[in-house]
Amino acid sequence: MSEKDRRLLQSTARRTFRFFEAFVGSDDNNLPPDNFQEDPKPVVAHRTSPTNIGLALLSTVAARDFGWIGTIEMVERLEASFAAIQKLEKYRGHLYNWYSTSRLAPLEPRYISTVDSGNFVGHLIALEHACRERISAPALDPRALQGIGDALAIARETLAEASADPRGNTVTRREVDAALGDIEQLLSPVPATASTPWCWR
Repeated sequence: MSEKDRRLLQSTARRTFRFFEAFVGSDDNNLPPDNFQEDPKPVVAHRTSPTNIGLALLSTVAARDFGWIGTIEMVERLEASFAAIQKLEKYRGHLYNWYSTSRLAPLEPRYISTVDSGNFVGHLIALEHACRERISAPALDPRALQGIGDALAIARETLAEASADPRGNTVTRREVDAALGDIEQLLSPVPATASTPWCWR
Protein backbone atom coordinates (compact mmCIF):
# COMPACT_ATOMS: atom_id res chain seq x y z
CA MET A 1 0.00 0.00 0.00
CA SER A 2 1.33 3.42 -0.90
CA GLU A 3 1.78 6.05 1.78
CA LYS A 4 -0.86 8.21 0.06
CA ASP A 5 -3.42 5.38 0.19
CA ARG A 6 -2.54 4.58 3.80
CA ARG A 7 -3.08 8.20 4.82
CA LEU A 8 -6.42 8.32 2.97
CA LEU A 9 -7.69 5.16 4.67
CA GLN A 10 -6.40 6.28 8.06
CA SER A 11 -8.12 9.66 7.70
CA THR A 12 -11.38 8.04 6.54
CA ALA A 13 -11.33 5.64 9.49
CA ARG A 14 -10.67 8.45 11.97
CA ARG A 15 -13.48 10.56 10.53
CA THR A 16 -15.81 7.54 10.67
CA PHE A 17 -15.09 7.08 14.37
CA ARG A 18 -16.14 10.71 14.90
CA PHE A 19 -19.74 9.53 14.36
CA PHE A 20 -19.49 7.22 17.37
CA GLU A 21 -17.64 9.84 19.43
CA ALA A 22 -20.31 12.42 18.70
CA PHE A 23 -23.48 10.36 18.98
CA VAL A 24 -22.89 7.40 21.31
CA GLY A 25 -23.54 9.16 24.60
CA SER A 26 -26.02 9.81 27.37
CA ASP A 27 -28.65 11.26 25.01
CA ASP A 28 -28.99 7.80 23.45
CA ASN A 29 -28.21 5.75 26.57
CA ASN A 30 -24.73 4.99 25.23
CA LEU A 31 -26.17 3.13 22.25
CA PRO A 32 -25.50 4.15 18.63
CA PRO A 33 -28.31 5.95 16.80
CA ASP A 34 -29.07 4.46 13.40
CA ASN A 35 -27.97 7.50 11.41
CA PHE A 36 -27.43 11.24 11.35
CA GLN A 37 -29.07 13.29 8.61
CA GLU A 38 -27.27 16.52 7.67
CA ASP A 39 -29.61 17.95 5.01
CA PRO A 40 -31.99 19.69 4.83
CA LYS A 41 -31.49 20.05 8.60
CA PRO A 42 -29.57 18.07 11.24
CA VAL A 43 -31.63 15.12 12.51
CA VAL A 44 -30.50 12.16 14.62
CA ALA A 45 -32.40 8.88 14.16
CA HIS A 46 -32.88 7.80 17.80
CA ARG A 47 -33.26 4.10 17.05
CA THR A 48 -30.76 1.27 16.92
CA SER A 49 -30.38 -2.38 15.95
CA PRO A 50 -28.18 -5.30 17.04
CA THR A 51 -25.93 -4.67 14.03
CA ASN A 52 -25.53 -1.00 14.95
CA ILE A 53 -24.73 -1.91 18.55
CA GLY A 54 -22.14 -4.48 17.51
CA LEU A 55 -20.45 -2.02 15.14
CA ALA A 56 -20.27 0.58 17.91
CA LEU A 57 -18.61 -1.92 20.24
CA LEU A 58 -16.04 -2.87 17.60
CA SER A 59 -15.42 0.77 16.71
CA THR A 60 -14.45 1.34 20.34
CA VAL A 61 -11.76 -1.36 20.41
CA ALA A 62 -10.58 -0.32 16.94
CA ALA A 63 -10.21 3.26 18.19
CA ARG A 64 -8.01 1.96 21.01
CA ASP A 65 -5.94 -0.09 18.56
CA PHE A 66 -5.38 2.99 16.39
CA GLY A 67 -4.46 5.12 19.40
CA TRP A 68 -7.44 7.47 19.11
CA ILE A 69 -8.60 6.74 22.67
CA GLY A 70 -6.91 5.28 25.73
CA THR A 71 -7.58 1.98 27.46
CA ILE A 72 -9.55 3.59 30.28
CA GLU A 73 -11.86 5.38 27.85
CA MET A 74 -12.29 2.15 25.88
CA VAL A 75 -13.35 0.25 29.00
CA GLU A 76 -15.69 3.03 30.15
CA ARG A 77 -17.38 3.22 26.75
CA LEU A 78 -17.80 -0.57 26.59
CA GLU A 79 -19.15 -0.81 30.13
CA ALA A 80 -21.68 1.97 29.49
CA SER A 81 -22.91 0.25 26.33
CA PHE A 82 -23.22 -3.17 27.98
CA ALA A 83 -25.12 -1.62 30.90
CA ALA A 84 -27.65 -0.30 28.37
CA ILE A 85 -27.80 -3.64 26.51
CA GLN A 86 -28.66 -5.40 29.78
CA LYS A 87 -31.66 -3.09 30.21
CA LEU A 88 -33.09 -3.88 26.77
CA GLU A 89 -36.11 -6.15 26.65
CA LYS A 90 -35.32 -9.41 24.88
CA TYR A 91 -37.13 -12.42 23.47
CA ARG A 92 -35.65 -15.72 24.68
CA GLY A 93 -32.32 -13.99 25.10
CA HIS A 94 -32.36 -12.40 21.62
CA LEU A 95 -32.36 -8.68 21.00
CA TYR A 96 -35.28 -7.35 18.98
CA ASN A 97 -34.38 -5.78 15.68
CA TRP A 98 -35.16 -2.15 16.57
CA TYR A 99 -35.14 -0.17 19.81
CA SER A 100 -35.71 3.43 20.77
CA THR A 101 -32.35 4.65 22.07
CA SER A 102 -34.02 7.28 24.22
CA ARG A 103 -36.61 4.96 25.83
CA LEU A 104 -34.72 1.64 25.53
CA ALA A 105 -37.98 0.07 24.36
CA PRO A 106 -38.51 -2.24 21.36
CA LEU A 107 -40.09 -0.56 18.35
CA GLU A 108 -43.24 -1.98 16.77
CA PRO A 109 -43.68 -4.30 15.04
CA ARG A 110 -41.44 -6.43 17.24
CA TYR A 111 -39.45 -9.13 15.48
CA ILE A 112 -36.16 -10.99 15.67
CA SER A 113 -33.80 -10.75 12.70
CA THR A 114 -31.54 -13.75 12.13
CA VAL A 115 -29.22 -11.51 10.11
CA ASP A 116 -28.87 -8.89 12.83
CA SER A 117 -28.62 -11.51 15.58
CA GLY A 118 -25.86 -13.24 13.63
CA ASN A 119 -24.06 -9.95 13.08
CA PHE A 120 -24.26 -9.18 16.78
CA VAL A 121 -22.86 -12.56 17.81
CA GLY A 122 -20.02 -12.19 15.30
CA HIS A 123 -19.23 -8.74 16.68
CA LEU A 124 -19.18 -10.08 20.24
CA ILE A 125 -16.75 -12.86 19.28
CA ALA A 126 -14.41 -10.33 17.63
CA LEU A 127 -14.80 -8.03 20.64
CA GLU A 128 -13.82 -10.81 23.04
CA HIS A 129 -10.62 -11.51 21.11
CA ALA A 130 -9.76 -7.80 20.93
CA CYS A 131 -10.22 -7.36 24.68
CA ARG A 132 -8.11 -10.44 25.46
CA GLU A 133 -5.33 -9.09 23.23
CA ARG A 134 -5.52 -5.75 25.03
CA ILE A 135 -4.87 -7.46 28.39
CA SER A 136 -1.46 -8.66 27.23
CA ALA A 137 -0.60 -5.55 25.19
CA PRO A 138 2.09 -3.18 26.47
CA ALA A 139 0.83 -0.32 28.61
CA LEU A 140 2.86 2.22 26.60
CA ASP A 141 1.58 1.77 23.07
CA PRO A 142 3.66 3.54 20.39
CA ARG A 143 0.54 3.73 18.20
CA ALA A 144 -0.76 6.45 20.52
CA LEU A 145 1.59 8.85 18.74
CA GLN A 146 0.14 7.77 15.40
CA GLY A 147 -3.33 8.40 16.82
CA ILE A 148 -2.34 11.96 17.68
CA GLY A 149 -0.92 12.31 14.18
CA ASP A 150 -4.24 11.20 12.67
CA ALA A 151 -6.05 13.91 14.63
CA LEU A 152 -3.51 16.49 13.49
CA ALA A 153 -3.95 15.47 9.86
CA ILE A 154 -7.72 15.93 10.10
CA ALA A 155 -7.23 19.28 11.84
CA ARG A 156 -5.03 20.41 8.94
CA GLU A 157 -7.57 19.20 6.36
CA THR A 158 -10.36 21.02 8.20
CA LEU A 159 -8.27 24.18 8.45
CA ALA A 160 -7.61 24.09 4.71
CA GLU A 161 -11.35 23.73 3.99
CA ALA A 162 -12.42 26.43 6.46
CA SER A 163 -13.45 29.90 5.38
CA ALA A 164 -10.63 32.42 5.27
CA ASP A 165 -12.95 35.16 6.62
CA PRO A 166 -11.21 36.36 9.81
CA ARG A 167 -14.23 38.23 11.22
CA GLY A 168 -15.19 37.02 14.67
CA ASN A 169 -12.09 34.85 15.01
CA THR A 170 -10.03 35.29 18.17
CA VAL A 171 -7.22 33.12 16.77
CA THR A 172 -5.76 33.58 13.30
CA ARG A 173 -5.24 30.83 10.76
CA ARG A 174 -1.50 31.43 11.00
CA GLU A 175 -1.56 30.92 14.77
CA VAL A 176 -3.48 27.64 14.42
CA ASP A 177 -1.08 26.48 11.70
CA ALA A 178 1.92 27.31 13.92
CA ALA A 179 0.40 25.45 16.88
CA LEU A 180 -0.21 22.35 14.72
CA GLY A 181 3.37 22.58 13.45
CA ASP A 182 4.69 22.67 17.02
CA ILE A 183 2.79 19.50 17.90
CA GLU A 184 4.01 17.79 14.72
CA GLN A 185 7.58 18.63 15.72
CA LEU A 186 7.03 16.91 19.06
CA LEU A 187 5.89 13.78 17.22
CA SER A 188 8.93 13.72 14.91
CA PRO A 189 11.47 10.98 15.63
CA VAL A 190 14.81 12.07 17.03
CA PRO A 191 17.72 10.38 15.20
CA ALA A 192 19.68 8.04 17.43
CA THR A 193 23.31 8.79 18.28
CA ALA A 194 26.01 6.42 19.37
CA SER A 195 25.12 7.04 23.00
CA THR A 196 21.39 7.74 22.69
CA PRO A 197 18.90 5.11 21.54
CA TRP A 198 16.23 6.10 19.02
CA CYS A 199 13.35 7.82 20.77
CA TRP A 200 10.41 10.18 20.34
CA ARG A 201 10.61 13.81 21.38
